[in-house]
Amino acid sequence: MRCQCGAEEEAFLRSLGITVRGNVSRKTSLLVAIDPNTLSGKAMKARELGVPIMDAKTFWGILEGT
Repeated sequence: MRCQCGAEEEAFLRSLGITVRGNVSRKTSLLVAIDPNTLSGKAMKARELGVPIMDAKTFWGILEGT
């Protein structure tokens, strides 16, 4: 998963067994973005590779339910 988050959030994700990466590749299973419609390079690469993009609010809302 690719996530733009702080060290505390990243540590929390890792504690859940989620691998956080700094780039988008074929191994990326999800890109979390503030705006899923962004035209950023990472988002465009994710779309090119068929990687789903989820908005951060939804992502953290789902995790709060765990």
